[in-house]
Formats: sequence, C-alpha cells, structure tokens
Amino acid sequence: MRPQLAESRVEPEEGEVEVRVRAVGLNFRDVLNVMGLYPGDPGPPGSDFSGTIVRIGAKVEGWRIGDEVFGVAHGCLRTYATTLGSYIARKPVNLNYEEAASLPIVWSTVEFSLGQLAGIKAGDRVLIHAAAGGVGYAAIQYCLQIGAVPYC
Repeated sequence: MRPQLAESRVEPEEGEVEVRVRAVGLNFRDVLNVMGLYPGDPGPPGSDFSGTIVRIGAKVEGWRIGDEVFGVAHGCLRTYATTLGSYIARKPVNLNYEEAASLPIVWSTVEFSLGQLAGIKAGDRVLIHAAAGGVGYAAIQYCLQIGAVPYC
C-alpha cells in the first residue's frame, strides 16, 4: 500500500519552517550516498533546495507563508521539507528555483572557508584545487567578486 503524502510531512517545531520544495540541488555527496559509497550513515539524500514556505513554527521571525526561499534541509529530496528558519534565505527574484537550489552548500562552504576562516581579501592570491567542481567554481567567483586572484 502506498503511504499518504500527509504522513510524510513533518510539522515545523519551534524555530522551523516547512517548505514546499520546487527544486533540489544534488551534490557529489548525494551521488556517493545513493551508490552506497559514502562512509558512515549519510542519511537521506538532498540538502540544497528552493521552494515556498507553507507552514511556520513558533518563534520564527521574518518569514511569511508564501515567501520564496532557498537553503539547506536534511533529506530534502521530497515534496515538503522542514528546516530551521535560520537555514534559509530569500530567493533572489532574478534566479529561478533550479538556479537557487544549486547555491546553498557550495556557496556557504566557500564563504566560510575563504571568507571567515582564511580571511581572503582583495589582492590575495588563491590556489583553487579542483576548480571544475561546484565548490571550486564558486571559489573562483568569490575571489573575483572581492578582488582576489584565483589560480586554478
């Protein structure tokens, strides 16, 4: 017997929102996961998504039902995903859902590693290994945006 859709939805708890997923971005981790090659328990596939807020938990501020967002939700390869309100951002109007779903993990990785940890600034030279992948490509774009010089 096929499970009902309503059974797969998770009521948002305090600080969480439920999103109607419109697009999911797949990462290399997801490929390894579904092939059974990821070490340990990776959990269900999917982490990057975009969609529309459909329910809001208690103590969530700044969001309304109907807001178009993108962000990170564990196991978001489904119709509805529940995640922390702090794990989402407004979808830029100039991006469609598919484009927005391609951004969260790669760009947060680059912003954290190059921006916060390394403190890369204009004029710095940055060697980018595996520049053809998602994180590598985002690292090149990040460097160019802040005036650093990427070497690939």
